[in-house]
Amino acid sequence: MFALTAMNHSNLLRFPFPPFPDSWYALCWANDVNPAVATPARAFGRDFVVFRGADRSVRVLDAHCPHLGAHLGHGGAVVGGEVVCPFHGWRFSGDGRCTAAPGARKLPVGKPLRSWATREVHDRIWIWYSSDDSAPTWELPGTLLDPGLKWPTSERLVRTFPSHPQDVIENAVDAGHFQYIHGMSTVGDSETSYTEHGLTTRLRATTPTARFGVPGQSLSGTITASAYGMGLQTIHTVMRLPKIGIDINTFVIESVTPRERGEVTLLLSVHMARLPVPGATWLAKRSFVNAVAVDVDADIQIWRNRQYLDRPRLTAADGEIGRYRSWAKRFYPRVEARMAAG
Repeated sequence: MFALTAMNHSNLLRFPFPPFPDSWYALCWANDVNPAVATPARAFGRDFVVFRGADRSVRVLDAHCPHLGAHLGHGGAVVGGEVVCPFHGWRFSGDGRCTAAPGARKLPVGKPLRSWATREVHDRIWIWYSSDDSAPTWELPGTLLDPGLKWPTSERLVRTFPSHPQDVIENAVDAGHFQYIHGMSTVGDSETSYTEHGLTTRLRATTPTARFGVPGQSLSGTITASAYGMGLQTIHTVMRLPKIGIDINTFVIESVTPRERGEVTLLLSVHMARLPVPGATWLAKRSFVNAVAVDVDADIQIWRNRQYLDRPRLTAADGEIGRYRSWAKRFYPRVEARMAAG
């Protein structure tokens, strides 16, 4: 069991492990970062400023100006690839160095603002968090959606609630909850595989079309839930509508970010591949987005209210949860090192 240290947020007391696992986490949507204006963000109980440099790449720095503490993301401008403090015009480059201090006889000497390892992928801005401030040890996947299919513009959902990334990602291996929480008629043939920093659960399922506003039929197919570290989860479904004989191919990308100790924010993008029936894609996608919103809110009701049991009474059907929790320990390397040292 992980050691529990005193934390400010009472919700953290629900979980017997540190609040921020080592992983990549999404700070914001990529298109929320305007090239001319600095953007505020928050994660891990701290403030950040996000901005685009002259080369259009994104930089992330600790947010507060070392002059008098102004937040660079609230009113800060971006000029020549540098962020300008709105309070007294101090300027900072993408690596956090102060490059200008109006009125000063010389540039102030001091530690630069911390610059965070950053990636722009899957329509989000990600930063790497490590409990020992080490460099990234693995990368996010570059492609998630099947490039052989046409994916119209995604829909987005945002949710914030009390929980922990490990608790949220656990859903990926919990095949049983698809039936009881998400209304699947049947769930079977579940299998989970693990890599050093990811996992994939594949299962077969049947769901009534009433979930999508069309009663009287059923969809059958596969659900593939994958996780990449503790900050990214995807759910890929391929369901066949037998009366029409077409496959409905959907993909949900869900980033999980601990904003505060004991609180997470989900950024979800919902995708549906174009259907071969003219005019059907928009209507089917709208129904699917509504169903995803219902599903996520049902999950949140469990996450925000359940007690985390370090020694749950698992049955044979729940065996994967124990394997998952053992696997998840690798994202707390400092705790693991202390435990190994005795």
